[in-house]
Amino acid sequence: MPDHTRSVPKTRPADVVLNATLDQLLKSVDMQYDAIQTINSAVEIAATTGGARQGQVIEHPSFSGYIFLRKPEDLRVLLRVPILGRRRSIW
Repeated sequence: MPDHTRSVPKTRPADVVLNATLDQLLKSVDMQYDAIQTINSAVEIAATTGGARQGQVIEHPSFSGYIFLRKPEDLRVLLRVPILGRRRSIW
């Protein structure tokens, strides 16, 4: 499937910005990370380039896969290559 280009409206940065210290952000991320022990997820990967600042988006062919995470150190990503339709493992 060939790449597809479409126009998108240009945007500007938000007027309201929330503030937090680095310590507050790290504590929040650590608490969320500690609460998770395993993740098994089926994913559809859709890659795009460009965006609202450029005024157009180029959409590349999507492909499916799986992400498996088991703490403390096991992460596996299985992706189906769009052209070959074969499974590829990355870890």
